[in-house]
Amino acid sequence: MYDLSLQKLTGHSWRPYLPIQKLSQDLHIFCIPAIARPGEELLDADMILSACELHHLSKLRLPSLKENFKRSRYFLRNILSVFLNSSPSALNFKKDKGHKPSVDGLEYNLTRSADFIIIAVSEQPVGIDLEFIKPDFDFSDICDQHFHEEEQRWIDTDRLRFFTVWTRKEAVLKATGEGLIDDMATFSTIAPRVYRTPNGFHLESYLMNDNYILSLATNNSDKKTYFWQL
Repeated sequence: MYDLSLQKLTGHSWRPYLPIQKLSQDLHIFCIPAIARPGEELLDADMILSACELHHLSKLRLPSLKENFKRSRYFLRNILSVFLNSSPSALNFKKDKGHKPSVDGLEYNLTRSADFIIIAVSEQPVGIDLEFIKPDFDFSDICDQHFHEEEQRWIDTDRLRFFTVWTRKEAVLKATGEGLIDDMATFSTIAPRVYRTPNGFHLESYLMNDNYILSLATNNSDKKTYFWQL
């Protein structure tokens, strides 16, 4: 069995964001609070978000969901615009056959929770998933139905291990563009590399703030990962 150890992400792990013009093969992870800081206003959001994004925003009823979506699209556009040296409102988003998003040849992936918005940006395919470690969540049925036998044995009854595997599976399927599939039990994510494509995907998992699991899937294990706090 592989030694699947979690790396810890603390406040010291995140650097204050500095604009970067070129990625070079590196992987950049951005952490944004899901709730606005005191006095923080996105006054130019209506000018930056697309008509489609604004329409989707208008359909959301819960204020928390509206703010989460608005902030995620606003910061995503601003982050990508730095890398592409473009106006945030002018970005041309595309999706492949599996609905995997990209913009002007740049790969990105986004995951959201009630507390954080996490955005991964790279020149290579990337997938990312963040999950809150729910203390009262019954995960036994999910393990039995959707996890590989190797994963089931490794998890047993360990809650932290369950959410580690769950985020690793989601990260891989987001990186490939497959999304959630019916045959999730056909592949294991215990190994540091998973082969859903010829090149495979390198996996890393982190314990964040002691109550979140964050997992990354990339097809380039030689890249350097930068963690940025906005």
